[in-house]
Amino acid sequence: MRHFIAPAVVAAALLAPDVAAQIGLTVADPHLGTSSGLGATLDACIGSELDFQLQGPFGQVGLLAISGNPAAPGGGIPGGFPLVVDPTTAIFPVAGPFNALGHLNWSTPLPVSLPAGANLYCQGAGIEPATGALSLSNPVVLTTFLPEPGDLPLLSPGTHVGLIYSDPPLSALAVMDAAWSECLAAGVDGFELAISWSDIEVAPGIYDTTYLDTLLILLQIAGLETFLNVATIDTVNLSLPADLVDPSDPQELAPGLTWDHPLVVLRFREVLDRVAPLLVERDGFFLSVGNEVDTYLGSRPEQQVPYASFVAAAADYTHQLEPKLGVGSTVTLNALFQTPALFELLRQVGDNVPFTYYPVNGDGTVMDPSVVPGHIAAMAAAVAPRPLILQELGYPSGWQQLGGIGSSLERQRQFVENAFAAFASAGNVRFASFLQLGDWGPAELALFQLYYGITDPLFLEFLGSLGFREHFTGAPKPAYDQFLFGLAGL
Repeated sequence: MRHFIAPAVVAAALLAPDVAAQIGLTVADPHLGTSSGLGATLDACIGSELDFQLQGPFGQVGLLAISGNPAAPGGGIPGGFPLVVDPTTAIFPVAGPFNALGHLNWSTPLPVSLPAGANLYCQGAGIEPATGALSLSNPVVLTTFLPEPGDLPLLSPGTHVGLIYSDPPLSALAVMDAAWSECLAAGVDGFELAISWSDIEVAPGIYDTTYLDTLLILLQIAGLETFLNVATIDTVNLSLPADLVDPSDPQELAPGLTWDHPLVVLRFREVLDRVAPLLVERDGFFLSVGNEVDTYLGSRPEQQVPYASFVAAAADYTHQLEPKLGVGSTVTLNALFQTPALFELLRQVGDNVPFTYYPVNGDGTVMDPSVVPGHIAAMAAAVAPRPLILQELGYPSGWQQLGGIGSSLERQRQFVENAFAAFASAGNVRFASFLQLGDWGPAELALFQLYYGITDPLFLEFLGSLGFREHFTGAPKPAYDQFLFGLAGL
């Protein structure tokens, strides 16, 4: 795997600036969170979207040149920046006046046809319309590299936002379907799909992907790129075929088995044989093999290393089938603070470590929405230089406004507003799926009580008010309009 110590940023030796030095060029990869700075080099991921910004005086015309060849030594403008781009082989992808902020912006994906290790020489210029005087910018040299699976090469460029569609009652079906269509039109373009190992291996050695393929086809038709979680661990429980689970304690592996036991590893390979090619064919971009695994493994430290070996084996085998498909195991934000050793293990063996994010205190009350930017920045830093994947994020509106869990309709709206702002400031958020369009109803909450074994009314209030719309009527909460506003700003 390709590892970074830090983005390759090397300051160029510049001549003494004069009027010519008023022109500047920076190149950034917003999804890897790297930037050239002035007069620098940048490791550039093939296929990744790059943002070019030329800075110059308002009223001048800016020009950008890019070439695979450097200029002959000695070119340039006396007293200004040296000429670095070979003008005879350069392309000039953008030209135009600097705006009122003194900027000329251009974005493009780095062509996938480029070889790894190539240098691209980039330089801008400013032209004074009245005199035709030319001022060169600092150069930026891009060195190309092939993306790792954890860089999400199968995901199209940009920040992608998902939204879970919860099944509404008949009384709200028409309203919720219309709202779902509105969200798709507004920019929802990704989807988190969650199933269990036992949903694929329906009996020992018997596999059925019909249900999964049907869902993937529907998502593909809707234009949604899929993050798939095939859970082996699902928060507090195991999601394995029955013969791999202890019949006397379904929360534990069967006697004699460990996560790295050859039987467990080989059985899951059979799942990967069927799921990985199907996922890539249907526009999927990442496969997680566990959901919120820190919750389960945090109280079972003896299983952490064997589970990491299981994830490593799953990633290695998947790459034999689909080299570009990222594989990892999802954790909660708490993994950074409560099980950091486990997080580091998963970071080392997987291509990336997706997160779920629900800012809730240990007593079941919600945190203030102001914590969101700091939390998202911490998760982004933890997975850097890989992009951040938020498998799920959500915040309840509460049933008792500022009572119970301490939330409100306004606090939920603020959470959504702060989340979108944090996506922009973090710079490397590639996928974030909100939970969810509508509230869960009494039937779903009863199932969750059984699944988690929790009857705490605060927990039920949390689960029962995560939607952007009311369960029985489909009426929107303020967070819904804020969500649409956030989509428009991407």
